[in-house]
Amino acid sequence: MKLYCHKTLSIAAGICAVTGIAHAQDIYYNGPSGNATIFENQINVSASIIDTYFGMVGHNWGYGGIQMQGTTSTKAGIFSIWDQGTEESTMYAYNAGLSIQKMGRFGGEGTGAQFLFNYNWNFGTNYRCAYRVFQESDGVHLRLNAFFYDASLGTWTYVVTYRANTGGQTLPVGSLYSFNENYGGTYGNRTATMNNAWAWVPGSGWSDLSSGSVFNIPMGPNDFGQVLTNLGGFTYNSGPNVTVTQANWSPVSYTPSGSDAPIVIPYYLSCGNANAEGNWEPDNYFTSAGTTYTYNNTTSVNTSSISNPAPQLVYQNLRGGNDFQYNLVGFIPGRSYTVKLHFVENYDNGVGQRLENVAINGSQVLTNFDIFKTAGRMFKAVSKSFSATADSTGNIVVHFTTASGSQDWAAVVSAVEVH
Repeated sequence: MKLYCHKTLSIAAGICAVTGIAHAQDIYYNGPSGNATIFENQINVSASIIDTYFGMVGHNWGYGGIQMQGTTSTKAGIFSIWDQGTEESTMYAYNAGLSIQKMGRFGGEGTGAQFLFNYNWNFGTNYRCAYRVFQESDGVHLRLNAFFYDASLGTWTYVVTYRANTGGQTLPVGSLYSFNENYGGTYGNRTATMNNAWAWVPGSGWSDLSSGSVFNIPMGPNDFGQVLTNLGGFTYNSGPNVTVTQANWSPVSYTPSGSDAPIVIPYYLSCGNANAEGNWEPDNYFTSAGTTYTYNNTTSVNTSSISNPAPQLVYQNLRGGNDFQYNLVGFIPGRSYTVKLHFVENYDNGVGQRLENVAINGSQVLTNFDIFKTAGRMFKAVSKSFSATADSTGNIVVHFTTASGSQDWAAVVSAVEVH
């Protein structure tokens, strides 16, 4: 969607609310019923002024996007999560490899946790932001993992993980929105094309959020926002509470092509690790049908046999258990992906002591796998790669169990990557 605004609106917890002189053009998307696990959106900015926030991925719990700040050369990516009730939302982990501008608490139009990183984004380039979430086993707390995509580089970057008490909800599709805000009271042309908004809903897969409602709240009779037509087919008029339709609406295809498609966020998981290691996320997306645990050690791990190894600290952590799995979502159904598993034996010191089985989407890929035997010793990393096809709604499940005859009760893994 193309937005041309003079002033903007502030959003709090998915509800339009004017604060001070900040006014906005806001788009609330229609979509399937239910809660999304992933929300991603794309922007292409053609004009901006200072103190402008282009919010791409707003939802009930927070938002994310890009900013032009106090000068035209000061630009950043930003992700924020609101406090929920009396419980503070917290920053669970973050990518320390980014050029961090600010992180910690924020206040003003509300309170919460915030992460900003310096990023010199350019006019005329496509950028995407996304949230991919993980419901903790307590059924109450949600981990919100934020990602940033630069089309000129063609890669997703992990940014930050938040933890919030959402009462068991993930991302209600009815709460998903975008906005264009000037928070400094400056008049001028801010034009951006918002399109390729997608939500991944369990049981349904990807849905194209190609319709919604525009909210235009002007500051006065001479302050207005004009929503224009863009190549995506959106047609609507300026003014408050205008219905948006898309002329080329059609049922979502599960084999999308061209630019109007979700860009799958790869998985780089540091298993058993509460911290992020660069672009490797902390341990997320797991469930257990048995007993599971995490373990960390400080012994240096030999990674000489690994092609494109993960950071050293990834191999010094692991998740173990007799029956656990990683539930990975957001893939294109029927498409093939590479699953690479990283292992380190950091406890058992002989052949045959730890034997484990691994299945991907129900198909056994490792049987009686012996990390020590494969590596030849303790504290030497080994990896195994497999081709996996996403199921009918875009899931890949990696399941670890202890093999019959294993002396050690637990299967272990140090890292899971899927791309």
